[in-house]
Amino acid sequence: MNLLHVPVVLLASLSLALPLAAQSKGTYQLFGKGCEGAAFTNHGVPSIGKTFSLVLATGVRPPHLPLAILHIGASNTRWGPIHLPFDLTPFGAKGCLILVSGEFAFRPIPTKPHQVTVSLHIPNDKRLVGLRFFNQFIVLNPHNKPLKFSTSNGGVGEIGS
Repeated sequence: MNLLHVPVVLLASLSLALPLAAQSKGTYQLFGKGCEGAAFTNHGVPSIGKTFSLVLATGVRPPHLPLAILHIGASNTRWGPIHLPFDLTPFGAKGCLILVSGEFAFRPIPTKPHQVTVSLHIPNDKRLVGLRFFNQFIVLNPHNKPLKFSTSNGGVGEIGS
């Protein structure tokens, strides 16, 4: 299992997504649709001092151990000058969409064949309560030509106490 301690600096940089009224219970919701066999789900919700997980399951063969990048961002409507969702069909990735901004990205280590589990530990810092973030996986897919990657569904979380 891959354990990532989300730095306070990263979470503070997502403060643009902070809602007007913070809530005390964490929430997490999936949205959108992945393409070419890439989708994830969550286990738990983000809360300070606790860990929640994202589990990417991919039917892409090969690779046996999926190569993926997890994007975590502050928006699902804009990424710099790019309006989201951004359709990659004109670039050869039919039905693939970039759903979230990618202010932070990292490559998790596969945990099982055709699966990646990312465990995100939220620091025990009350200033993070109410912080909203978005995420999506980009997955290597040698069959999706010419770009050779697929995009997953998206997720939106709000950190609780």
